[in-house]
Amino acid sequence: MVEKFRRVEEIIRLKCLDSDILIGFLRGKVEALKKMKELEDESLATTTLNVFELQYGAKISKKPKKNLNEIKKILKNLNIFTLDYKSSEEASSIFANLKKIGKIIGIKDILIAGICRSNNLELITKNISHFENI
Repeated sequence: MVEKFRRVEEIIRLKCLDSDILIGFLRGKVEALKKMKELEDESLATTTLNVFELQYGAKISKKPKKNLNEIKKILKNLNIFTLDYKSSEEASSIFANLKKIGKIIGIKDILIAGICRSNNLELITKNISHFENI
């Protein structure tokens, strides 16, 4: 019976898009467009940290208004997960483990990993090296 639940959970597991995938999609990068096409029938998500990165990038760009509008269009179709207590606990464990093995990554990536792990999200990213030790 437990095995059945695991299989169902894997089938409906949300795919969490990292900033690099979303930015690539916004810029029309072929690799990101292909990945988004592959995922078009999936339930997609991102995190508030990725939203921060997207919006910050748009606000310092040459066309902030246009870019913020494009971001809004994409985000309205995604589930957005936040850094809550459970994901903070998970992120602190990830950070401690990475520190023990001497493989520290950026704090935003640690927090994103904590959100993904605590919500059973599959992270879709090109930055595999940032997350491979988690």
